[in-house]
Amino acid sequence: MFGEALKEYKGTVLFVSHDRFFINALANKVLNIEDCKTKPYYGNYNDFTKLKNN
Repeated sequence: MFGEALKEYKGTVLFVSHDRFFINALANKVLNIEDCKTKPYYGNYNDFTKLKNN
């Protein structure tokens, strides 16, 4: 459905979501905002949580 259309889109999509399943299905980079700074994590939400906790 909507997620499939976004997967097929060749441009850049910036989205904010609380839905981890949605993020895992679509994201290939997560930007973490903490203490007024951003840090990129490459991969989906699961990758982000693994990298951030190391």
